[in-house]
Amino acid sequence: MCEAHDIMSKGHAMVAKDGTKRWGGMNKRIVSIIDELYRATPGVSISSLAKKFQVSQRTIRNDLNAINDLLSENRIGEMEIRSGGRIFCGKDFEKLLLLVSDEDFYAYKLSKEERIRIAASFLVSSSEYITL
Repeated sequence: MCEAHDIMSKGHAMVAKDGTKRWGGMNKRIVSIIDELYRATPGVSISSLAKKFQVSQRTIRNDLNAINDLLSENRIGEMEIRSGGRIFCGKDFEKLLLLVSDEDFYAYKLSKEERIRIAASFLVSSSEYITL
């Protein structure tokens, strides 16, 4: 992993001196999808990911496009989506795990559901007026 002073911000990605880009604009679902693709058997389907993450297949396709952008920017073999929506990752896909982190809280973007839960907890737990 790169030291903080060796990284500069460039759009959503963090670019290290060695030219690799750490993605900083991902939500937790995308990081979870990356982890799932790494651990899953080859040929996991878009529909199974949509069911697992409780989102539409279009949302999964958008997330896969974002993942492929990161793979391409770092010259790692992109994923292939074959017939039946089956996803096949390149042989160097595990290198992507080094570029993403679900522990980077400053770059983490809350999903719509997470924002709703946080707002609801503020409303329920407060005894005073709240402005959201």
